[in-house]
Amino acid sequence: MKKTKLLYAVVVALLLLPGCAGREEIEFPFAVSDVDYIEMYRYTVPADAQEKVVTEMEDVEKLYDSFSGRVISPKETEDDTAGGTTTSFRFNLSDGTDYEILYTCGEGRTGMIRFLTGEKEYTTSADIAALWEECECEPRDVHESRLPGDPCGLEAKPIEGTELMPGRYIA
Repeated sequence: MKKTKLLYAVVVALLLLPGCAGREEIEFPFAVSDVDYIEMYRYTVPADAQEKVVTEMEDVEKLYDSFSGRVISPKETEDDTAGGTTTSFRFNLSDGTDYEILYTCGEGRTGMIRFLTGEKEYTTSADIAALWEECECEPRDVHESRLPGDPCGLEAKPIEGTELMPGRYIA
């Protein structure tokens, strides 16, 4: 009987471990007490971006906690987020620095999340975009130059040895 239980335990472990390979949880390199305020941005087209600014500490803590522990996986496949909606976050820290996160979700079930500080890209099935809807701050129009990252491709450089810019080309 003991051998049967041990066999079941081994089989279950073998089935579960491959599903966890490469999965991580979001961990911030700063404490919630280090955050002065959070700027949230949302757009499909950068020229139509809107901004919400979260200044109440209770709301800042709620946003911080909603990210902590979310499961992410390294980006391995071509994303299906082209034309999707981007929701981004800029955590403004008390030392004068900031920490930026971009989340883009297209038609698929998963979205792409980028941590701009480390230039890492991941996928997640968590609905990060819902955080925009849950925030009760009033949205206001914002110029695309204020958006985290490089939404307009202004910092992109041509592909080495060509005059082509990175991106998808259709012939």
